[in-house]
Amino acid sequence: MIDLKNVDNVLQNVTGKDFLNAERQARQMGDQTASIVLSGQFQTILLANALKVPVEDIEELPVAEFVQALSKVNTFLFAQDSVKDSK
Repeated sequence: MIDLKNVDNVLQNVTGKDFLNAERQARQMGDQTASIVLSGQFQTILLANALKVPVEDIEELPVAEFVQALSKVNTFLFAQDSVKDSK
């Protein structure tokens, strides 16, 4: 069972290298989303890598938990964007 309560804390430890690795994996799987941060596949991979679980564990979550988890990833990714804009 995946502990989704820790998602926010785990995402704080994601590095640029983690981001690029997740993007590479998503692209290798055929993801052609113009902006990778909008890709559900990318977000799933990024989260799985951050939690150190197989991607399949995230994909197999009940849909409500899956959407909630990706929402946290989305919020995290776009919060970084707003921090940059405020400087």
